Amino acid sequence: MDVQQVRGALRLVYPAPDQTSVERESVGRVLAIVDQPDDDRPAARESVVDRVLRMLTVFTDGPCLFNLSQLAEQSELPLSTTHRLAKQLVKHDVLRKDDHGQYGVGAVLLAIASHAVHHDTNDTTSADDDC
Repeated sequence: MDVQQVRGALRLVYPAPDQTSVERESVGRVLAIVDQPDDDRPAARESVVDRVLRMLTVFTDGPCLFNLSQLAEQSELPLSTTHRLAKQLVKHDVLRKDDHGQYGVGAVLLAIASHAVHHDTNDTTSADDDC
């Protein structure tokens, strides 16, 4: 959907000139976000996958464990978002959380990494074993 289609849809929703100031302000905010280039849109407009990947890439360099605040800061995500996503990633063993509240790489990520290393793309042993 392009900007013109969004503007048209918003005019259908709010066509009357007697809109309340709240309605006008809401439409203005939506149009301001839609008019922004993709790179300038607020982080809240990122997909969940984008946010999860930002969190996971924190573990590629530096320490192996982070507390929630460090994880939020390093991934440049709000603390509440980081907490919500981390809770789900721990539930699915993508991340682990120790008794001190430190987050680290979980069993699922370790299994994926191990599988990738074991089946190196340069290995040409068998077509059946290719990833």
